[in-house]
Amino acid sequence: MSDSGNQSSARMLNISFNMILLVFFVYLNTIGENDESKIKKAFGSLVGTFGIIQGGLNIMEGEKLLPKGPPMLDPFKSSVDATAMLRRFIEERQIADEVIISRKQRNLTIDFSNKLLFKSGNAELLEDGRELLGIIAVALKQSSSPLRIEGHTDNIPISTKKYPSNWELSTARAVAVLKFLHEEHHIPAERLLAMGYGEYRPIVPNDTPENRARNRRVRIILEEE
Repeated sequence: MSDSGNQSSARMLNISFNMILLVFFVYLNTIGENDESKIKKAFGSLVGTFGIIQGGLNIMEGEKLLPKGPPMLDPFKSSVDATAMLRRFIEERQIADEVIISRKQRNLTIDFSNKLLFKSGNAELLEDGRELLGIIAVALKQSSSPLRIEGHTDNIPISTKKYPSNWELSTARAVAVLKFLHEEHHIPAERLLAMGYGEYRPIVPNDTPENRARNRRVRIILEEE
């Protein structure tokens, strides 16, 4: 590919990152609102400001974005620093396919590939994983909604003294993320719930190495009350 082609691809990738992150933080800034009209205005402003959504935006299973509404004043407030930090983190490490942000109804879901957070067969957070979760925590702290943290594995059995099965491993990983958010970033314990599903809730069939890698994940769900 030519240099101009690479530059064009990079620009498109930047747009995709920006859109994912902007939707993420607009949603967090509005999720605590009970006034539906404010939520509509927030998403409407996003559409009106940025126009056509680029193909790289990972918003899945959700409702259609709403018509243009009045522009918001200072929509990101203190989130702006976290937005830039997260975008830079993803770009520098080339992990756009490893962090998937999606929305279903009014719940926000963030899927992290396990390789970003843990070594194989281990539930101790990697340094890069701690950095990534720390950036996410800055945004999560702006909401008071419950956070459910799920651990998932592929269907390859594990049997060690510490983790006799994928149940124990997936649960330990979810708890590790929960404790990090609570102990390092002071997200209240009453907001947090950790669950381990092992191999029993795959998002794709465990029939190829690539699919098994997709199923090995930690999911954080911000649940609207």
